[in-house]
Amino acid sequence: MTAPSADIRIDIVSDVVCPWCIIGFKQLERALGQLQPELGAEIHWHPFELNPQMPAEGQGLREHLAQKYGTTVEQSSVARSRLTQIAESLGVEFRFYDGKGIHAVPSIILDQRYLIPGAQDPEVFVAALKKLAEEKAA
Repeated sequence: MTAPSADIRIDIVSDVVCPWCIIGFKQLERALGQLQPELGAEIHWHPFELNPQMPAEGQGLREHLAQKYGTTVEQSSVARSRLTQIAESLGVEFRFYDGKGIHAVPSIILDQRYLIPGAQDPEVFVAALKKLAEEKAA
């Protein structure tokens, strides 16, 4: 999201596989939308690898969360439910998978129609999401 006249620069450091990162971005996007045209923002994305120690063979999501945060399956389910509700309120749908975790560059499938390799600039994802929104509005 880049406004025609940017009054402020916002730098986002994000991991493409982090669900909280997309929630934070969508909340920022919503807030900026409420402030336009009075305030324009120029967003700059910077990559961040949340878990560089992920084993090459991957790791089950719940196993990873238990190891990293010490959560039980029940606690993980409650957190996942909350995360899903927040995402839905922002127009984002999560489909969690408990099998092996990310072990290579992820690919993102948008609206069960478009595949985007994860090794893209975030602007590619933003443009694709905007296109999907336009298609759904038409």
